[in-house]
Amino acid sequence: MFQTEFTTPRILVIDDEEIIREGIKRLLTRHGYEVVLAENGPIGLEILMNEPFHVVLLDLKMPEMHGLDVLQAIVKAKMDVTVIMITGHGTIEDAVTAIKLGAYDFITKPFMPEHLKQMIGRVIEHRRLEQERDLLRAERERGLGVIITEKSRLKTVINSMNEGVLITERDKGIVMCNPAFARLMHIPHHHLVGFTLKEFPELLPFDQMADELLQNVGDLDVITKVIESEEDRPIYVRASINRIAGESGETLGLVIVLQDITYFKELEQKKSEFVSMVTHELRSPLSTVDTQLNVVLTGIAGEVTEKQKDLLARMKSRIGGVLELINNLLDLSKIEARQFVQQKKAMDINPIVQEVISMMEVQAQEKGLTITAQLAADLPQIMADPLSMNEVVTNLFSNAIRYTPAGGQIEVRTDIEADYVQLSVTDTGIGIEAEYLDRIFDRFFRVKNEKTRKIVGTGLGLSIVKAIVDDHLGFLRVKSQPGKGSVFTVLLPMMI
Repeated sequence: MFQTEFTTPRILVIDDEEIIREGIKRLLTRHGYEVVLAENGPIGLEILMNEPFHVVLLDLKMPEMHGLDVLQAIVKAKMDVTVIMITGHGTIEDAVTAIKLGAYDFITKPFMPEHLKQMIGRVIEHRRLEQERDLLRAERERGLGVIITEKSRLKTVINSMNEGVLITERDKGIVMCNPAFARLMHIPHHHLVGFTLKEFPELLPFDQMADELLQNVGDLDVITKVIESEEDRPIYVRASINRIAGESGETLGLVIVLQDITYFKELEQKKSEFVSMVTHELRSPLSTVDTQLNVVLTGIAGEVTEKQKDLLARMKSRIGGVLELINNLLDLSKIEARQFVQQKKAMDINPIVQEVISMMEVQAQEKGLTITAQLAADLPQIMADPLSMNEVVTNLFSNAIRYTPAGGQIEVRTDIEADYVQLSVTDTGIGIEAEYLDRIFDRFFRVKNEKTRKIVGTGLGLSIVKAIVDDHLGFLRVKSQPGKGSVFTVLLPMMI
């Protein structure tokens, strides 16, 4: 039947006494109700079948159809309407029977207008509250349905992912794991849920990552590491662990995501092997050509005109650039294969800095540059590979000379910062725009603008420096302003 909404409350009066009907209509209309009248039961039921009402005022004693019969018909038809019985003093027992049949209340004749108005107001408020209750119930049921559906969808999506996903409580108890995770870890899927990370030897790396993340809440939001399996054909997995935070920032749990990067690692290894092979094959003939050019330029092979010297010098410069690229590629291949850092030992970095300065001082003077050094006395030793440290200092000096115009200055300084030995190289060169500072350590990246267009370089020097510093558990920082120069700072852990 009709679902009535609360706009203007509608009331149907079914009573065989016209004076009662009209009196009720005048009273309730003045208070904002819409009132419809019916002089007997059959007419009232017909109206109810075709129009919605909130309240029915139903007379108990009527000649054509008794009020109780009308009430039973209303209840049987499941009409969404509240019935108030109108009864005389002699029919209270019938009124009680009506309430048992489904009437809301009754009012006796003769009644006071104020009494009727209060009762109608109470009924309307009761219906409004019922309607709100039904809406809230429907909303709650809909919400639960959505949650159940969404959980099912989420589980389906997670289980179909190629990436492994594992979710734990804050205490690292496993609450969810998709098949991909179990497959990558070689653990049956049903064996994981309900246990903790530390209960599985295969999951101990994740347990350590979880401890690191939980101990540094506020400083770390995610930890990412590459894990290599100990097998004949190693499997490489990139693992990321994130903290699941509640509304107030508290840690609710952890989610671990695994990506199988074995294919990319193998591809990278093949690429490195190819680059190493090609560069080795190229370096030998180019070195021979470079040596022969030196012989020709010095006049040992015969007299050379000034024009020929100029052409040969340009050739030598270009060959030198290619040899630098080849050497850098070889260094990069060794670093990737973890063969560059040969042997770490306790050492002082100052002698290496002095050796590099002596080696590059002539090159700096030819360009009109001044080199100054402020090396701290009694500098603590570091655990490092001397050849690698020489490569770091040489590359930083080479960059400073290359990007500093004639008349500029280069300063090298060693010092102590907290538990680190600090090496900084400062120049008054062309500087680096802020937008490029995050990219200058990327392989083959070079800032391209009018000032760098004629500067020869491979874009590998700084990436090699960073790789070496990372391998020594150090840090590399850069500060720069266009037109004012740059400061590159290396921090290496001191020996305790």
